[in-house]
Amino acid sequence: MHKFSVVIPFRDRHDHIKVLVPYLREYAKTNSLDMEIIVVEQNDDLPLRRGALRNEGVRIASNDIIVLHDVDYLPDLDVPYWIEGTDVYRPVRRVEFVEMDGSSRQEENVPAGYRQFKEHTDNNFFGGVLCITKNAFLKINGYNPLFEGWGLEDDEFRERIRRNKLRVTSGMGSFRALPHPDSYKNDELFRKNQVLFANREQLISFGINFGTKKNHFNKEKASQYQVDVWLEVTDWDIVQPIVQTNVKNIHALDYGVFATLDNVTQDHVQRTVVEGRRWEPEILALCEKYVKRDSVVVDIGANMGTFAVRLSQLVGPNGVVVAFEPQRIIYQQLCANIFLNKLSNVFTHQLAIGREVGIVSLTPIDYSTGAPGEVRIHGNSGEAVQCVPLDNFELTNVSLIKMDVERYEPFVFDGARKTIEQNRPVILFELTTLPLPDYPPDFVVNMLHSMKYNIYQSSEWGDYLAIPQEKDDNV
Repeated sequence: MHKFSVVIPFRDRHDHIKVLVPYLREYAKTNSLDMEIIVVEQNDDLPLRRGALRNEGVRIASNDIIVLHDVDYLPDLDVPYWIEGTDVYRPVRRVEFVEMDGSSRQEENVPAGYRQFKEHTDNNFFGGVLCITKNAFLKINGYNPLFEGWGLEDDEFRERIRRNKLRVTSGMGSFRALPHPDSYKNDELFRKNQVLFANREQLISFGINFGTKKNHFNKEKASQYQVDVWLEVTDWDIVQPIVQTNVKNIHALDYGVFATLDNVTQDHVQRTVVEGRRWEPEILALCEKYVKRDSVVVDIGANMGTFAVRLSQLVGPNGVVVAFEPQRIIYQQLCANIFLNKLSNVFTHQLAIGREVGIVSLTPIDYSTGAPGEVRIHGNSGEAVQCVPLDNFELTNVSLIKMDVERYEPFVFDGARKTIEQNRPVILFELTTLPLPDYPPDFVVNMLHSMKYNIYQSSEWGDYLAIPQEKDDNV
């Protein structure tokens, strides 16, 4: 008798699991299979991580043959779940979309994104149901846990199967797909997945080693739904994928890949990236809230591009990101990261943004030990760089300005009056109360108030959010 472990990633599909499990029990009985059923439930408020859930299920599976099974797929009883002499078996060939009672679903009731899956006639489809040996799964290190929501995690898994030259056998099985809401290419999560997939040759995620801090075996749910194991996943570990590339010092975040300098121990921005974490996640979240698609976004003090890359995704292919970074080495790093992420809508400038056209000096920096993110533009000595007012660019359709200019804010605001007045963008900025030449400590606040902006402190580190009064939903 063949032994299988069926791993089912799960979240809130209770109607489906009530249909699938009894059906699998009948399927195992009909085909004389010893089938272990493992349900891995994501029990938190984070975006769904189907691949990571599968990794957790395989980790605890008792058998050598694993069936990775979506919760909404029902096999015909004569479909084989395994063929000897292969590493990977794709049993799905034809899919019939049915209602919960098993009756045929009308074409117009099938979500548009799923209609293409009726016939899996090529070798690219790895969704729905996939059978794999545990050894093969471990060899390719499981699923990439960075994929969230719906889309492309199976495609990236397929690529690593091919890269490792595993034996893949395709079947002719017919399956029935139960109805569920259309999640096809869902908004920002899918765009994140597209970035990950585009950089798949640089990233090797050791998914099977991607652990969780807290896993809870729920015996009550296992009994309720008649499964062998019900694993609840909560509190995910920090994702730190392994990177393979010909370019030195490449690190991955959830929305892109980034090159760092050799010595980053004293630079907060680069050290955070090396650790696989978002730099200033609170500010990024505000960008994700206020950036308008197809608009222009201005990034003043772009540093190595941790914001510019994400802003590029938020404005979309018809939008534009204008990024300014005065520090020469960091500017080169910014350009490299724009290139690595294959972005065509980011325009970079090695310029300082200030009150008037002229030359300013950057504080000297020791690249062997120093912190490039701490460069202050109003130093008295160091590298000379061109300074230009933002108004000189005559930008239109600006939805957001983000600036991080190390106490140079009054100069930047003073040279951006026209841009702010004409576009009324949301502005994210740091604010210092230290006096500067020609400017009182409250200059920026008074200027924004005179322009009818509301100002909110957005972090404990001195970050602020300015919203035009006519656009402010918080009032």
